[in-house]
Amino acid sequence: MKRLLIALCFLVAPLWAQYFTLQPTSNGFQWVPASGPPVCKFIAPSTIDTSQIVRTGQFPTLYPDKYPDKPTWFLKQQERAISWGFNACGYASNYCLNNSHATIMNESPFTTSDWATRDDKPWNIKTLYHNFTGEVCGSSQYLPSGGGQEDIFEPGAAAAYNAIAPLITHGCNGPGGLCWDSKTAFIMPEEGDHVYGMNNHTHADLGLIVLLANPVQNVSANGGITYTDKMVYGKTAMRDFLANEYGCTGSADPAAGNYCGSGPAATALAALNTAWYGSSVYTTWNTSDAGGLTGIHNGTYASYGTGTGFLDENGTHALNSATKSSCQTTSDDTWGHDTALETDAHAYVTFFATTYAQEISFAFGQSSVLPQPPLLMILYDGPINVYTAMAPYFKGYWISPIHRATANDRLAMVQSIIAASSVHGGKSMPIIYADYATSTADCFPNCTGSGNSEWPSRNAMGVGMVTDWQNILSLQDSNSKYVVIGIEHWGWYDTVNAFLDGGLVSAFADNPYDGGASIATATHSTTWQSGHTYPAPSLIWDGTNYEARNFGATPANCTSGSGPAPTWATKMGAATTDNTCVWYNEGPYTLKPEQASRIPSTATLPGVAYGDEITPIATFLNAGICNPSSSLTITSTGCPNGTVGVPYICNMYATGGTVPYTWSFSAGNLNGCTGLSLATVSNVGVISGTPMVADTCSFTEEVMDAVAATATQPNSVTINAAAPTPTNLTGEVRMTGSVVIK
Repeated sequence: MKRLLIALCFLVAPLWAQYFTLQPTSNGFQWVPASGPPVCKFIAPSTIDTSQIVRTGQFPTLYPDKYPDKPTWFLKQQERAISWGFNACGYASNYCLNNSHATIMNESPFTTSDWATRDDKPWNIKTLYHNFTGEVCGSSQYLPSGGGQEDIFEPGAAAAYNAIAPLITHGCNGPGGLCWDSKTAFIMPEEGDHVYGMNNHTHADLGLIVLLANPVQNVSANGGITYTDKMVYGKTAMRDFLANEYGCTGSADPAAGNYCGSGPAATALAALNTAWYGSSVYTTWNTSDAGGLTGIHNGTYASYGTGTGFLDENGTHALNSATKSSCQTTSDDTWGHDTALETDAHAYVTFFATTYAQEISFAFGQSSVLPQPPLLMILYDGPINVYTAMAPYFKGYWISPIHRATANDRLAMVQSIIAASSVHGGKSMPIIYADYATSTADCFPNCTGSGNSEWPSRNAMGVGMVTDWQNILSLQDSNSKYVVIGIEHWGWYDTVNAFLDGGLVSAFADNPYDGGASIATATHSTTWQSGHTYPAPSLIWDGTNYEARNFGATPANCTSGSGPAPTWATKMGAATTDNTCVWYNEGPYTLKPEQASRIPSTATLPGVAYGDEITPIATFLNAGICNPSSSLTITSTGCPNGTVGVPYICNMYATGGTVPYTWSFSAGNLNGCTGLSLATVSNVGVISGTPMVADTCSFTEEVMDAVAATATQPNSVTINAAAPTPTNLTGEVRMTGSVVIK
């Protein structure tokens, strides 16, 4: 039996050991892979994938015209990323995952709530933020097309998560078919837009959305599902949450098995009316509609906004007059009729977030979804109480200051999230910080949107990103831990279809941005004929495809401006207008050596240029970015003396830096102290053995940490000769006195 247990342990342990873990250090955290040294920080650009470069026709012939195949394309991108100091593929870098060509880390996000609510899936859980007809300010509420917020209190929501998690995480090429591999640093259960009610403080307040919601929802957000049970359970959950807050222990539904009773329910309702309005506004916790709760379930309900029950509320009573005029309803706004109302609504959001975190973390903790890398939760820049509520259920957060315009705003945001997530004397919450830095000025046309910060040039963007990273990486929580465990930049390519211009590489050219060139790309709408000659080579963009053209080819409908040729703008993407044509600088190009033989000699396709925003980024990242004050220090003093023939040990200790430590000698050695040797045992330098000769060995001990930081200290070991042992006595023994025998 003992042998069987040992064998089982041997089989099980490697399953967990094959993935990254996130382990605490003396002053922060480190990423520990299945094999190899720990990694100090996860550093990644997002969207290292061809989806952005081909999705709107920018470069439909990326391969085979420029690269022979997709693996060759990926190897080039990976080479770029590593040379710039990145060690991972970030969000939406699908080709990095389960890719035998990948040598850098990755992350694996899932879309659990999306599956739960989609019309083409079997669960059909209702969503919030889609049913605003009849609501005060309803016409001003944003309907998220790419996301939403699942009604976590819908019957079957938890069961849906439990069913979806094993399905959505399998079917890939990872061990056991799981959708992660040995290079996956962490996984996330959601795409951020699918937790719309909790992922951004600039969205309409989730508490307000539920409080003002029509309790009836007939069809799904996309209209493909007509619900049989039309109840919005998030609103009845708010009813019961508030009833409990005001003294009704249990449910306020008279038909519920845990109904608190008519007396306690009435007392609690009176207390809520007084706190919120100072008078009796709601006559029931439910609805005054003649059909009651049954009418809500079957859709015959007709008292939304006109009834006097709590469930009938549409904003007529709950919103203050200023909000009814402005319709400013985010969690940052003061929208409630009374501060007590808004406080209670935010307490409900905390309850909602806690329930969600419990259910989704349980689903991903099922044995069928294990083993796995650390589970992080994606919450861009949500209400601060949400971070506190969810922290116990995840290993860390993935955050992003999408709408924070200044460096001080971004720094304050991260400080607030750290303060809300970590517990003094308890859990420290690791954080991945993902920026959306942009630079419209140097972007190809149509990249006009702004992310969290818009810089005047690509170089300024690079400098600004590094400054942000330096400030944010130095933040500590109340436990003096450096909790920012990674930085990520969206994205690798410009997201042209979304008008975001934060890419490190042009989506139109597969080329790092360079602000110093003056070679042109032409935008035209007619045929190319002889006419004015422009500098060679010219890349031709007709709004759909690149065309292969002779050096110097020009469109007939473009005539020169004030001289024989325009004065070329020198910034990447900057425009030079020549009558009806607009020419855009796309940087210096050469034929791609990977596939030069496949490109016509008369054509020029984008080559490799070193992006000017990459310079400050690469300088910073390649310098190493471990915890700012993690100076490696040897804390032990000199070694004790030893004796020939007596087992000897001297332990050398260090602190700071990034474990594991490796001990060695930078000068001197133990050659004179025969029998002694140096080894590293659990980060301790151990000189041990049984010395065979008397001698003194002087040396400089050196400790190196996981990121090659070192510390040294002079030391020595003195081995003394053994004391002589009495043997073979000779000479005379004389005795005096008398012996009496009795």
